[in-house]
Amino acid sequence: MVPGDPFEPLLGKGRGSDRPEAEPLLSSSSLIEVARDLRGAVVGAKAIGTGGDALFLNVHRELLSDGAECSIVIDGEAALPVMIGAGIEHTQERAKCLVTAGETTIDWVLDASSYEENHLGVITGQVAGAPISGVLDPRTGASTVALTLEDWIGSIAVTQLAHFAAVFQEMMLRGQAERAEFDDLIRHTIHSSRWGAIGRAACWGLGGLGVAVCSTVTAGVGFLAASAAFAGASSVCSDAVSELERREQAR
Repeated sequence: MVPGDPFEPLLGKGRGSDRPEAEPLLSSSSLIEVARDLRGAVVGAKAIGTGGDALFLNVHRELLSDGAECSIVIDGEAALPVMIGAGIEHTQERAKCLVTAGETTIDWVLDASSYEENHLGVITGQVAGAPISGVLDPRTGASTVALTLEDWIGSIAVTQLAHFAAVFQEMMLRGQAERAEFDDLIRHTIHSSRWGAIGRAACWGLGGLGVAVCSTVTAGVGFLAASAAFAGASSVCSDAVSELERREQAR
């Protein structure tokens, strides 16, 4: 796990709309095209794979009745299909992740609904058909389950992800900037409160818990991809809660 504050890789040090600057952690020389929506958020990209074939990345963000999801899909004519999905259920105080790479599936849920009592996120799910269970302590970053993506999805999938490392980093840094206003409240919640009581900040806090589950000492491309997915889900969730709060105040 990342030592110290497990939220730091996603939070960053920026404030307001200033986007933190960082050098790409992996080469992006094969990246040839990036598509963005009207708000500037990445929705797709194209790269040239190791064998010279085109790889395509698609990002889909979806609002749910109790939160939001973001899925990142990589495919191509000669590609191994890879999907990384992240979800936030803010009222139920849960973060979830679904990863598929060929025939390998990683599927887990982190439940923080009892966080005020035990200060732990309870993790359940399955990896490659085997059940997993454990806990994450956000105060230390310690986890009893190892869910680093590179350890499970295989070298072909990791190589494909690496071609889009710069895209993942951009999505992660965008999340850092959006989340910055909630940093202090999230850090307070880590030590003394519950996620369901902090409104929009819960979307980002639960996303941070999800990222922490995927953290490693060195932030590899699997960590970047997971961070990008959780940043996308947290952003949609936060916008939806903000709109709900605005409507309630207008009554």
